[in-house]
Amino acid sequence: MAQERGLGWSRVRVLAYRDEVAVLAPPELAADVQLAAARALGALGLELQPGKTQAFSKRSPCPPGLEAQWRGYGLTLVGVPVGEPLPENGLPPASDDTRLDLGSDDYVAERCEEVVGRAAALLEALAELPVKASPHQPAVQVAALLLRLCGGGKVTHLLRTTPPRLVQGAARAFDEALLKGYEDLAGLDPLTEVQQLQCRLPLRLGGRGFRSQEQLAPVAWFSSWAQCVAEVLLRTGLDSLEDLDQCALPLAVSRRAARAALPDAPPGAGGGRDELVLGTWRELALEPLRKGQRTLSRRFDEKNYTDCLARLEPDERALLQSAAGPLAAGWQWASPAAPSERLDDAAYRSTARSLLGQAVAPEAGATCQHRARTGDRAGRFCGQLLCRHAHHAHRCAVGGGFQARTVALERVWERIHRECGHAVDRQVHVPQWDRWHYRCSAHPACPHRGVAWAPPSAPCGLCGAALEATREEAVLDLEVRSAEAPRTFYDVTVRYAVPGDAPRLQAASRCSGAVAREAEADKRSRYPASRSPWRAVPLATETGGRHGSAALKHLRSLARLQAARLPDGGAEAASSLTQRWGAWLSVALQRANAAVLAAALGAQDEKLAGELAVELAD
Repeated sequence: MAQERGLGWSRVRVLAYRDEVAVLAPPELAADVQLAAARALGALGLELQPGKTQAFSKRSPCPPGLEAQWRGYGLTLVGVPVGEPLPENGLPPASDDTRLDLGSDDYVAERCEEVVGRAAALLEALAELPVKASPHQPAVQVAALLLRLCGGGKVTHLLRTTPPRLVQGAARAFDEALLKGYEDLAGLDPLTEVQQLQCRLPLRLGGRGFRSQEQLAPVAWFSSWAQCVAEVLLRTGLDSLEDLDQCALPLAVSRRAARAALPDAPPGAGGGRDELVLGTWRELALEPLRKGQRTLSRRFDEKNYTDCLARLEPDERALLQSAAGPLAAGWQWASPAAPSERLDDAAYRSTARSLLGQAVAPEAGATCQHRARTGDRAGRFCGQLLCRHAHHAHRCAVGGGFQARTVALERVWERIHRECGHAVDRQVHVPQWDRWHYRCSAHPACPHRGVAWAPPSAPCGLCGAALEATREEAVLDLEVRSAEAPRTFYDVTVRYAVPGDAPRLQAASRCSGAVAREAEADKRSRYPASRSPWRAVPLATETGGRHGSAALKHLRSLARLQAARLPDGGAEAASSLTQRWGAWLSVALQRANAAVLAAALGAQDEKLAGELAVELAD
């Protein structure tokens, strides 16, 4: 028809969206499109439904003959999978997030607000779940999982199909609703700007996984185009693609703006996972960009993490870095259906507040309520003043809190080894690593003291008096025997993420994993390889959840060996086992942390708190 009327054939385009057909034509041909479509479909035995046909133009008035189909504001492209029936009225329901709307800016913005409004209603319902659930159910853990896994992706399709300038207002409203929902269900104080930024970090960087959809809007839209621009090439040609970098059409302007808003690759990324190079539109058409949104989103994650660390105080930085790293956030992906992965509401809320740096002590001036269990102070409170973040509660040596955390993880490690078919004994004495603490019998007049691998036989080198020596037995947490390693010892240790002295705090705030590395070094010094024919492996964990390198290496090695024994074993099976065991360890740790904190605040009997921490790993 175009050629018959002296128009270039390129002015007519026929496009498909799922099972829809869209025709782009000049106004003078618009009225004839229905007749031509009816003839073409009739040849295939199909019948055109004029009542379900829509027509729209952003600039031209309604052509004669299309008054019944004219939509002056905009139109909706409807699509269903092949074989499924169309909606009765030809339009998708309001809840269909895969529909696509074309029209004026106001029309598209209204559609975005409509989608976000529905998503916000879902987020609000999830936030109310803990109030409506039975008290014995882990409702907060369940609601937080649903919020992240189901609520967070409700506007993804919208971001990938709508220019950022039209969707960012609605995306901002969605971000606010998402964080408000998490605030409510986790019992948090109103989030500060830096706490909001932390919540938007992915789990691997110590966040809550609630990425900012406003920030990701340019990434999603650009990535969508970069993935499908090859299809545009088939319908337009390379000359049209070159125009995208030059012409003043709104589509081209929006794409240039989106591209300019993309994050740069982090320094030194060329040799790692981020090797993404964004070519011209011509290059992207010839080689479509796969998984570009994931890589570009990660760049924003790294930038946000760096910005967040720069805005935090040293103790807050140490805490954030302790909550980051492989498997550290297992408590957030753990399945509450499994008893070993379940956090009750109080423990979940305590963990959420603590790791975000919100106040956990009721008021300034509160004192530590840990009770001494043995010695001259048995039954007496610690009494140390607590700050609003109760840092002392996790460092306090009174009441067995250190031991409770260690025992909790020790039992999980025992369970993991037994699942792998290993024989395990707990609390095993290894005489080769016994050592002697000595001091001069003239103490305090003579300060001479030290540690040796054998009892001293000579007198004091300072004053000549005899030396008094006390034996320290080497009792390691686990002895594991397997075909691969006939006898290996493991010593579990949990260190608080925020050291109490300034030099160590600075080290923890500057470098990820500094606390765990220090713990591993202490254990290797205590159990040197030269003293025994068997290995002693340190299994160190920081209270934020970060594992030491030796613990991660050992856990992954166990997962690979166990996966190899399974009928469908392989890399995926090993990864699943690692994630599952990581969730066990993380939940055990956070339960124990919550119990220690509750005991320090006097929220429950200290003995009960200690039992709660240990029961967790059973």
